[in-house]
Amino acid sequence: MPIDLTPLRSFCQEHDLPWDDERADRFERYVELLQKFNRAMNLIGPMSTEDVVRELILDSIIPASCDVSWEGSFSLLDIGTGAGLPGIPLKILFPECTLTLVEPRRKRVTFLGIATKRLDLEDVSVHEERIEDLDLTPHDVLISKAFQPPPQWIETASRLVKQPGGHVLCMTRRGELPILEEMAPRLSLELVDVKAPSHATRDGVDDRIVASFRALAPTDH
Repeated sequence: MPIDLTPLRSFCQEHDLPWDDERADRFERYVELLQKFNRAMNLIGPMSTEDVVRELILDSIIPASCDVSWEGSFSLLDIGTGAGLPGIPLKILFPECTLTLVEPRRKRVTFLGIATKRLDLEDVSVHEERIEDLDLTPHDVLISKAFQPPPQWIETASRLVKQPGGHVLCMTRRGELPILEEMAPRLSLELVDVKAPSHATRDGVDDRIVASFRALAPTDH
């Protein structure tokens, strides 16, 4: 039975994001892989196909609506990616990007290797290490779904983002935004955009946002 990708297609159309048959096919295959391997690896917990599409995949591409230079070749770093969220959905949308996935748990790293191969994703590297143990070059865009609490996340990311001009994306709650805005200048970051999900979760309440911070030159604070 075909997977209903209407929420993804509608979001991409609404925000003028790329969508075609090849992307749709990869998203469908990714959902199938998540559900297949979830039974053996407990990747995402018990979720229906509809919930996987709406609450995991759609949630992962909301950052693509932020004011970030997504065109052309850029480097994307996803820390604590787990089953590849949000890095793999963003890579499906923007196949020209170079994606680095960091995940210390062996079973999830095994899944990431299988998924990137079966989805025919190129320029993807997977690191089975903690971010503290890696020596990474600065990246254009940094993102994480739940690696650290938001204040700690933007501090960690500020040391790994290209300065100036790179972007740190923070998936957080609206109530955290004033704290993050206050912290940003001392981290050589400035808030440039905030996006909220356009869909309701199962409980019907959603105060999540994606805050986009641009990296400044270190002397600009």
